[in-house]
Amino acid sequence: MSHWTKTPQVRIHPTYYGNSLHSDWSFNTSKNYNESNIYKWSKPIRVSNVTWQGAGENGTKFVASADLTELMDQLIEQENYNLLASNMISLHRSLPDSRSDECKRLSYPEKLPNTSIVIIFHNEAWTPLLRTAWSVVERSPPELINEIILVDDASTMSDLKRPLDDYIEQIPGRIKLIRLSKREGLIRARLVGAKHASGSVLTFLDGHIECNEGWLQPLLARIANDRSVIAVPYMDAISSHDMSYRSGKNAKIHGFRWSLIFDWYVCLTESLNMVVRIFELIL
Repeated sequence: MSHWTKTPQVRIHPTYYGNSLHSDWSFNTSKNYNESNIYKWSKPIRVSNVTWQGAGENGTKFVASADLTELMDQLIEQENYNLLASNMISLHRSLPDSRSDECKRLSYPEKLPNTSIVIIFHNEAWTPLLRTAWSVVERSPPELINEIILVDDASTMSDLKRPLDDYIEQIPGRIKLIRLSKREGLIRARLVGAKHASGSVLTFLDGHIECNEGWLQPLLARIANDRSVIAVPYMDAISSHDMSYRSGKNAKIHGFRWSLIFDWYVCLTESLNMVVRIFELIL
């Protein structure tokens, strides 16, 4: 009788750059969290009783039937993305795990600080906004989500009024909905959300994203290692044309076109090394 054994993957711990790349800590609090402010976390809990079948599952693209093509084109013209596709896709849709094998092998501290998730929206369509909230709940360790704060920046759409108040009652966890009386803009709205937050870490998300597996622990682990750090996640993409999930293989940086339109740009290894050298010279 023959048999085989599966070689276990070796778990490794992430390594971070040294203290030379940031300024000295000048606050009256310590750089690390006290034991009372970190929590033992468990795996995320899928709370939705759904079967992952249908449009958009596993991050696949939406293909409209012939009788819906005209409506789809109208909504794309109106919203600048495929709202019909978003409406036809489940709020709990599955996504491919796009992490590299190296990332999957990383092991994070068994205790981490919790976070307040601040999500700003203004006249955001119903399905992208709620898919954002559900992805946070269903793909995050529950012990690490102190609360989700939705800040309504003076939306005028009727379904974002009482219907939203009623719907968020069914989302598990601590959900706060703050409504601003006048339009403040993204940054001021985020500051309002921050003032209402009680978590150890602030996490800011747009109202039209989808969190993937293992998204939160690397960010919190980096900050737990040094509270002076601002952690920025690696961004994959959701196609505005067909809502397909596109995992990025190249590092990208934020930038602006000459028209001042925000965009992402592929950052070559040489460029990354140059940025590091510039910071070393400055700091």
